[in-house]
Amino acid sequence: MFQQSIAITGHTSGIGLALTKQCKNWIGFSRSNGFDINNPKPIVGEVSSCNVFINNAHDKFAQVDLLYALWQEWKEEHKQIVCISSLSPDVTKNRMWPYSTEKKALDHVCEQLQNSNENCRITNIKLGWVNTPRVERFPAKHKMDPDYIAKVILWCIQQPEYVRTLRLGP
Repeated sequence: MFQQSIAITGHTSGIGLALTKQCKNWIGFSRSNGFDINNPKPIVGEVSSCNVFINNAHDKFAQVDLLYALWQEWKEEHKQIVCISSLSPDVTKNRMWPYSTEKKALDHVCEQLQNSNENCRITNIKLGWVNTPRVERFPAKHKMDPDYIAKVILWCIQQPEYVRTLRLGP
């Protein structure tokens, strides 16, 4: 069982729920317990005791805003922020898909912060289709198991600084 103290957004289903099952010391943030990633200030105020923050929940550009807010608090500390992104911005689509734009913005901010000379480590994990309640309505052939993805995320956290961006898809 993973021992570090972590904070997880979107901990009630999918990847977030899978992470909570594999971690001993965690704090969860979701609408079900009164937190909304669109309002990052209360979340940032609650995570000071953690050394890892998993920016998992998605709601338009709120993941980006939350990353910026937490970065301002943690940038001088030896802590780690893990962003859960998507491979979707890397695939050309023949229609508008705001989700891809939102995740591309998250990727861009992660890259900016990774290239700063601050202490806080940023890891960006770009995933293909994951079998979560949010994507079950989409007819993808190969969806990855959330429990497997949780193990990969925890593995990334335990690696030296050279794991910056991980692309994982079927």
